[in-house]
Amino acid sequence: GLTQLAPAYDLLSTRLVIPEKDDPEELALTMNGRKRKFRIGDFQQLAKSLKLKQKQVDNIFKRFQKVMPTVLDFINNSFLPEDKKSEYKELIQERASRLFT
Repeated sequence: GLTQLAPAYDLLSTRLVIPEKDDPEELALTMNGRKRKFRIGDFQQLAKSLKLKQKQVDNIFKRFQKVMPTVLDFINNSFLPEDKKSEYKELIQERASRLFT
């Protein structure tokens, strides 16, 4: 069967307006039985369940790493207040570090 999410599902992080102490989940849906503190193995398990080839998975991770500076630039150029820009960048970098360190 076909599994499909809405195009913008979980596109925006609500962490900037809902503190972690009030809602510790990072996703509304579970991934590999978890809703938070994802690691690379969780994404690899998701890719396996989606029947992605290892080359596809490797390319996805490479693309993600490649666009990280652009993501941070978008945040820097956003209309967010400076304190929220810093908070958002820290959030993105912390989550990315779980995947690539």
